[in-house]
Formats: sequence, C-alpha cells, structure tokens
Amino acid sequence: MKPLTALEPDEARRLRGVLFDLDDTLLSRGVLEPAAYGALWGLYEAGLALVAVTGRPSGWAEVLVRHWPLAGCVAENGAVYVVRRGAGIARCDGCDGTERSARRARLARLVERVRETVAEATLTDDVDARVSDVTWDVGERVTLPEARVRAIVHEIEQAGARWSRSSVHLHATFDADDKASGALRFCARELGEDQGAAVVRFAFVGDSGNDAPCFAAFRTTFGVANVRDSLPRLRLPPRYVARRAMGQGFAEIAAEILLKRRANPLSAMSSNADLVTLAHQRLYPNYRPAPIALVRGRGCELFDADGRRWLDLCAGVAVCSVGHGHPTLARAIAEQAASLMHVSNYFYNEPNIRLADELCRRTGFDRAFFCNSGTEANEAMLKLARHHFFAQGQADRVRVVAFHDAFHGRTLGALSMTGTPKYREGFGPLGPVTHVPYGDAAAVERAMGPDVCAVIVEPLQGEGGVVAAPPGFLAKLRSVADRHGVLLLADEVQTGIGRLGRFLGFDGSGVRPDAVALAKGLGGGFPVGAMLTTEKLSGALPAGTHGSTFGGNALASAAALAVLRIVDAEKLVEGAASKGEALGEILRDLVRDFPDTCSGARGQGLLWGLVLRQGLVVRDLLPRLQEAGVLLTAAGERVLRFSPPLVVTLAELEEGVRAVRSVLSEIQPAGRAPERAFSATAGRP
Repeated sequence: MKPLTALEPDEARRLRGVLFDLDDTLLSRGVLEPAAYGALWGLYEAGLALVAVTGRPSGWAEVLVRHWPLAGCVAENGAVYVVRRGAGIARCDGCDGTERSARRARLARLVERVRETVAEATLTDDVDARVSDVTWDVGERVTLPEARVRAIVHEIEQAGARWSRSSVHLHATFDADDKASGALRFCARELGEDQGAAVVRFAFVGDSGNDAPCFAAFRTTFGVANVRDSLPRLRLPPRYVARRAMGQGFAEIAAEILLKRRANPLSAMSSNADLVTLAHQRLYPNYRPAPIALVRGRGCELFDADGRRWLDLCAGVAVCSVGHGHPTLARAIAEQAASLMHVSNYFYNEPNIRLADELCRRTGFDRAFFCNSGTEANEAMLKLARHHFFAQGQADRVRVVAFHDAFHGRTLGALSMTGTPKYREGFGPLGPVTHVPYGDAAAVERAMGPDVCAVIVEPLQGEGGVVAAPPGFLAKLRSVADRHGVLLLADEVQTGIGRLGRFLGFDGSGVRPDAVALAKGLGGGFPVGAMLTTEKLSGALPAGTHGSTFGGNALASAAALAVLRIVDAEKLVEGAASKGEALGEILRDLVRDFPDTCSGARGQGLLWGLVLRQGLVVRDLLPRLQEAGVLLTAAGERVLRFSPPLVVTLAELEEGVRAVRSVLSEIQPAGRAPERAFSATAGRP
C-alpha cells in the first residue's frame, strides 16, 4: 500500500468515476460527517460519476440515489442496483421474479436453522428491506463472539449459500454476485463502460473484507485508514491508503483525487485561462466563443477546466438532445466503435439500414439519405429538387422560394436559401432564391413561376428568433406547392426529434412535405444528418448524382439509434411538451415582471425565446448569465433562446430562469422593481 501522495496525476485524470463503500468508509459508525458529504459533492462537481457499492439493502439505495449526487447505488453486495433515470429512479434485479421467490424461501429456512443453533444471533433491523440476502448484526449494536460468528458461517455453508463479512455485518445469499461483479454490471449497463474499461476508469474506496472483490477487481483502489484492521481478510490490499479513518479518510482521498486531476498532463496549460489563451493562438477566429473551456458534462451540467459547474440550457444549440454523458448513448458509441465505424457507401452496414427503417417508420417517409450535418441535409434537398425536375426535362426549374430570417446552413447552396442577409454578404452571387416574409402564404403565391422547383420552410424559425408558423400557414404552403407543381421541403434540423413536443415539427399540422432535413438532436451530439423523402422522389438522385463520404457510417448510425431508444424509453417527446408548457409560463411571468426590458415570450416544446425590448441586445446579457453559471444562446439580436437538453428537469429550468431574472433585475430601469417571483413547482406566491 502506498500513501495518497503517491497517486499520479495521469491516474487521477483517467478516472471517470468513483465507487465507494458506505459503512466505515463514507459513513463514520453510521454518521455522515460534513467533511465526507462535502467531499462527495466536490467529486460530483468535478464531473465524476459517483456510485455507492454497499451491503445495505435496496431500500437504502433508493433513498441515497434520490437525495445524494449519485449516478446509482449497487446494494446487497452486488445483487441489485438502483439507478437515477431522468427525474426518477429504477431498481434493477439480475434475478427474475420466480427465481427470486425461490431464493427467498431458502434464505428463510437458513434463518430458522441459524436461530436454532445460534440463539443469540440477531438479524439486522433492515432485513425486511432486503431483496437478495439476510444479514446478521455481529458488531454494530451487538458484538458477537468470534466462535458464534463461525457457527453462523458453518450453517450458511451447509445450506449452500455464500457469505461475506463487513466490519459490522455478516451477509448470506444464494446469489452469485459480489460487490465487484455488481459494480461492473452497473458500469456496463448504465454508464456504458465494459469491464476492461471500467476497472481502469473507476476507482474504488473501501475499508473491510467485504470490499475484497473490489480491491482485487479495480486498478485504482483506496482504503481509509481503518482498512488496516481488515488486511488479513483481503486477497489484495488497496493500492493507496489514507492517513485518516472512515469519513475523514474519504474526504482526504477525494481531496487528493481532485488535486491530482488539476495537475497538467503535459505542461502548465490546464487551467481554463490557459486553454482559452491557447485557443486564441491556434483556432481559426471565425467564431466568438465565451472564454469557457469545457472539459466534461453530465445531464444538463457542464464543467470547465477549473472544475466550475455550468447549467446547460442551450444543448449545443439544440444538439445534445439526451444531455451530456448519457450512459446509453456512450455505451452504444463505444460498442460500435469497437466493432465497426466506417466502410464507405460502396457497401451496406447494419446500423445504417436499421436507422433508415426506424426513421421511415416513425415519420411515414419512405427513403432516407444520410450525411453529417444540417446544412448537408438541406443541400441534399436542394439538389433533390433541382434534379427531380431536370430528370423530367424541366431543367429551367431551379429557383427556390424561401423566407426572410430563415436559417438553412452555411454551405453555398444552403446559404443561398438562408434569409438573413448578414450571413450571405461577401460570398458572391448565390443560387436563384426568392425570399418572402415568413407566414405570408400570399407572398409565396406571388413568388411562384415556371422556374420554381421548391419551397423550403421551417415549422418554427429557430435562428430567426424562435417564431412559430402561424396557424394554417403550412397547409397553405402545401396547397400552393401542389397547385404549381413544386416540392415542399421541410427544414427540421432544429425542430425535429421531439424538440417541439412532437417528433417532427410538422406533426399535427395535417401536412406532409415531400422531403425533410434532420440533424442536430438526431445524434445527441454525434455528427449525423438525414434527408427523408417520399417514394415518389426515390429516383430523383440516381447513383452517382449525390453522395457523402462519411454519411451513413456505422458509428453515427449507432449513435442515432441509441438516441431514438432513449427518446422512447424516457418519453422525452411527451416531456418536451409538458416541460415546455411550464417553461413558457415561467417566461411569460418574467415578461409581466419586467415590462421595460421584455416584450414577449414565444416558443413550443423545449424551444423558447424571451424577446427583449428595442435597444437591448441579447449578446450583452449572455456574459452576465455565464457569470451566474447558466449557458444560453441568442436567436437574432433581441431573443434569448432556451433550447435545453430534452432530459432537463423542471428544477433546472427554474434555476436557469432565476438567473435570467437576476440579470434582468440588474438592468431594470431605476425606480422600477419586479413584482413577484414564480416557481412552477411551488406555484404562485
């Protein structure tokens, strides 16, 4: 065993999470000391996944996961675990109901046998909350002589059960799991780490012989000082040992991990300021990013290189639909990367075929083309429209009707359809596109002509200020397009995949476009784009007319399939609708409370904009919000955009709006104060 100071920075930085025992490791004789609890939060705020691994019952685990900053809790010495999923929790038992009942009956007979032979043996008071084992108190409230403990062990072995012993409890079970196997199963199923990765990327902290499997399984292991009392019962001691015992020792271990993680791997450049300085020197200056160097994320939280926590309510501009570090998505990407990433479009790959089928079945379209981004998907639709008419002998039909303030991407074809002049300036003549006011079907009718091939529209303009299509507008566009024989193209890059509280923004309008572009939320942060079309257009781009080297690769397809599974399993489309209603109500309250700075709130689902008064610029507010720890983006000059991950909780939305309220209070004209505050969970005061 080595002292904590021997922990190398590289080893500490490699860690994704920390697994830890409870009794006499985090807890000090059943008491959670402030130093240990503070250390737990320090690890959490540094972006480390925390998993308790305990012999305590699953009922305990449910309480801990609800109230502590844990990803989950492996309970009953590995047999069951409780995991945080969205705003709720789930309990997972590796044994089916029938077998579990049979094992419980065998445990009951074992308890009776022990009661007959060791009358003074006392079951722990939590035995009724246990699922997979029974536990005798051998040192917590009563101290049982060693000879009597050995007598209980003899009965356990005679019954064919397994036993393990912590510092205060003796456990018996008919399950094959131990703490290590249960922890590794949790890491694989819930955190996306296979065994080979988990034993390297997760540290374990423990104290007793009951922790022996974890000390042996994981590469980076720590013992609090009282682990020395258990050394005779350990096959392999912990690699590092603290000077202090129990909760104080846990706090000492946490502090050392955090200290070594902050050490620079290559040079002195590990702080946020140093990384930003290097970025200014090396990155091409076509962006204006905030001076924040983000290094890790979890859910709706991001952490910079200094360990500061940020609440992410922009999701990479509506991209990170399932939040940061979602275990299902991470696991899918890791497993696919280990199997097959890219083979080119000279060959099929299974994930891409399944993704095409899944998207078509969900949307009612018939064909799918894959690319890498939203602008590529829109370029594909532009080429589709032009070549469709070219193949029909109408080569002059090349003009597109688009809308003012629309945004369709930055490649030249997509840029020509983008309706904001500042994006087009300086890039020379662009393709023939006529821009008309958004929501004005009569203007679209007037723009029609024999050279028009398509109308392209967003069901809600995101970059254009979070402006929804007026009622009936999309249906009128369909009628105009049909009357003039042109295609209706839907840009759902920002609005698709549940963002508006429905899978596609067009859903519920009674309108079916001829083609739709998807990207952003489809990959949950992994680059992927798609164009979906009707069967009628399946011959518009025959082989050789369009392609994408990386489009439809197996890795991106596996990521998108995982996102769709998460969307279904966590009911994120329905959640976007309900949470969006609450967000809209909170934002409308802000407008009422700050009439001199806010003129309105508009949006759908989890895409909302807070509109500022003339003379105010959103980009002036963003740095103040960042100082408050909240990340939002601008949609135009005067609209503060909320586009959080779809996994966002109501409490996180309220936290973000409180920060906005605070910033608005700072710029409120003198002599006027906001009238009230509002909490969607607590109601109006």
